[in-house]
Amino acid sequence: MNKSKALVLSILCLVEIFSAIISFTLQWKISQFDKNINMFNEEISKTDVEIKILKTEISHLTSISKVKELSNNYLKNYKNITPNDFIRVIDIPVNPQFE
Repeated sequence: MNKSKALVLSILCLVEIFSAIISFTLQWKISQFDKNINMFNEEISKTDVEIKILKTEISHLTSISKVKELSNNYLKNYKNITPNDFIRVIDIPVNPQFE
């Protein structure tokens, strides 16, 4: 009977050791996942801020006053387009090969 009790006790000790190792491993993996999640959340927050800044810049740069200012600065040699600058479709010569 002593041998069987000793065997059961040693088996229980081994089971306890294995469960402690598994528990520690799981806790370590979970902490690594938590660190990764926190890192991703920080990156998402930074990206959200960058997106808001870019949207603000785009709205500023595409405002009519800004476009006019830029066109006056960089397109000085160009004149305003008038309806007379366009041609009619009927005035475009037809290529005889396509008829």
